[in-house]
Amino acid sequence: MTQCDYCRRPIAKSVHPYTLRLELFPAVEPSLEITAQELKGDFATAMERLIKIMEQMDEGEVIEQEKRVFLTHKFTLCPACRHKLAQRLARLQPPAM
Repeated sequence: MTQCDYCRRPIAKSVHPYTLRLELFPAVEPSLEITAQELKGDFATAMERLIKIMEQMDEGEVIEQEKRVFLTHKFTLCPACRHKLAQRLARLQPPAM
């Protein structure tokens, strides 16, 4: 039987569960555009430098760096928890500047 990841209660087979997917990743900004000058760079040397850095890292450090770039979660929700979370998300406001 499926279980709600939020309230941990079982979800009856007669009830359709909801899926919440959460992704956190860097936004693509105009400042990240590649210039013609950058395309002329020495990519082989840059890749070798990155490989050497990664070889000195243990597996945990590599995983931690990966999580800083892309983080994803998938949750199964019962209808009641879906409703609660939808209400909370509707009230979510960015911090005041």
